[in-house]
Amino acid sequence: MMVVTVYYLAFYLAYFLGEKAVVVFSAKNSLVAGSLLNALYVAVYLFPVNCKAKTNGVCNHIFCSVLLFVFALIGGCGASITWTAKTAYLQQCSDSQTEHKHSNLFNIVVGFGGVLAGLFGLALLADDHVRAGLYIIMLILAVNAILIQLCIFLSRD
Repeated sequence: MMVVTVYYLAFYLAYFLGEKAVVVFSAKNSLVAGSLLNALYVAVYLFPVNCKAKTNGVCNHIFCSVLLFVFALIGGCGASITWTAKTAYLQQCSDSQTEHKHSNLFNIVVGFGGVLAGLFGLALLADDHVRAGLYIIMLILAVNAILIQLCIFLSRD
């Protein structure tokens, strides 16, 4: 629970970082960079709960805990950059007639992340044969999300 607290604390404290990133790197580049930073935070959870980092044959839980907190800070900063860049990018791409459509599309993508997280949680609790199928579904969904991100990044301004 503390890791999530650190994540959201970093999110709120890094709000001005997101604003500066959009000014310096453009909204689209900041959106991709923030998403990648947030993906690092999510990727840490792919490691098993019983950490396999060993020092002299003993599991080093302190290392795993520090790793989680460090990546929670990184992910929180990435989420802040993503949130700010999203707003700037939607403003650049929208006019008064399309702003709601673009905002809804972004919210669908954000909601999709929640579905993916739910599938991952289910996979952790499922039997081995069910878990394999869920991992395949999540991999397909994640690859599609990456392709969407690449299409956004490579699209013309």
